[in-house]
Amino acid sequence: MALAGPGISRLGLFHVAIDLATGRLVPLLEDCNPGDLIHDMIETVEQSPLLKAS
Repeated sequence: MALAGPGISRLGLFHVAIDLATGRLVPLLEDCNPGDLIHDMIETVEQSPLLKAS
């Protein structure tokens, strides 16, 4: 939608990396960006004691 005209979107980097690299999109409000949360979620799950081999 942001590529179709003026607007702001919050998307994961994996969705927009090419558009950012080519300049079709520009990052906004980077100080407010919590980052790609999927990375944090995977890291948290991998550290879970429920998943550790016994």
